[in-house]
Amino acid sequence: MSPGSAPTMQVTPTDAWALLALAIVLAAGLFGALRRGPGSRLPPGLGWMLAGMLLLASAASAVWPVLGFAGGGLTWAAWVRGIAGDLSATTVVLVVAWAWLPLPAARPAPDALQPGRSRPLLQGEALWLRLAVVATGWPLVLGHLLTDRLDLYRLGHDGAALPLVLFVVVLALGAAAAGAWRSACALAAALAAWGLALMESSNLWDALLDPWLLLWATGSLLLRGLQAAWMRRSLRLRMQR
Repeated sequence: MSPGSAPTMQVTPTDAWALLALAIVLAAGLFGALRRGPGSRLPPGLGWMLAGMLLLASAASAVWPVLGFAGGGLTWAAWVRGIAGDLSATTVVLVVAWAWLPLPAARPAPDALQPGRSRPLLQGEALWLRLAVVATGWPLVLGHLLTDRLDLYRLGHDGAALPLVLFVVVLALGAAAAGAWRSACALAAALAAWGLALMESSNLWDALLDPWLLLWATGSLLLRGLQAAWMRRSLRLRMQR
């Protein structure tokens, strides 16, 4: 580097993965929101085109200054990464799967819900996925913060990760056999990201979970529980009339 020239920021594979993951999540989130907007039914060809354009724009805006085209300044993705950390591979796969899932059918009107026929708010893979994230994430957080004896996070380090790797492999195969393809693909992606050392952290737990995924699962279960309680209360009031 010549004297007086501006320093060039080197992008490592872990940096590239972290920024690309944020770009993918942003593009998939916008695409999913557009698909689910009021009155929006995108034709398949237009949907693929829009998804590609969103991904390219998001990826370009995520890495452009980092590559030196804008003086080495920080991008939005770098700022988000500095504040919130890296996204897990599980989060990336689940957001992309949500964006491309078939749109849900129209929900019945409240008057159409008869006593004893209320529609379950969460069922199947959606419920078990949230429960698994919450049941795994909070013990990890509390054990890591409160005590060393129950620190499950240590099980994900390179030297001690083999039992956890085998457990995740069995879990992914079981999910695939049960038809829970979102969960199976998310687990497989986490193992691949960890095995290829794409994550800045060498701990397998960081490829499987992140704070945003845990907060989403916890908040979703709490919200669904409140909705279910409200629906049961509404049904009881109708039966009393």
